[in-house]
Amino acid sequence: MIDMAKTIKSLNGTLPQPSTRALAMGAAMLLLAGLAIWILLSEYSGAPAAPQLSSARLAFESQTGIRITRVVLAAAGGVVDIHYQVLDPDKALVIHDTERPPFLIAEANGATLSLPFHNHVSVQDFRMGGMYRLHIMNRGSAVHVGQAVTIVIGDARLEHIPVEK
Repeated sequence: MIDMAKTIKSLNGTLPQPSTRALAMGAAMLLLAGLAIWILLSEYSGAPAAPQLSSARLAFESQTGIRITRVVLAAAGGVVDIHYQVLDPDKALVIHDTERPPFLIAEANGATLSLPFHNHVSVQDFRMGGMYRLHIMNRGSAVHVGQAVTIVIGDARLEHIPVEK
């Protein structure tokens, strides 16, 4: 029969100790595996991708001096919140045209919404690159999250913009 006490005593101090190099290699492998997992999770997390600049979007931006960044349904669905960035402060003044105010069309049902949530006809000094918002009343709950809208500003129109929550 094997005497466990003698076996443990004889092995004590004879087990190979990992070298510093082996520990460093193991740590590096764990780090690389963690990085690979992080990249995969962030790549396929379902986060919305940056919008592609189609020719229609570029034409709209060139004509209005405005880049639509998001359209959000806010205030418990009562307000459509249009987020935009000013690319050309002089052209962007078209958004304050009192004779032809901006409006949007709910593509699902054709409803036209033009009543601003607040008086949006005041002249505003736009900054190049500045971020601004336009609030339009969602009369009759014409616009819903997940649907698309068309935004019309002056003579320019931008179609198929998704409505976010």
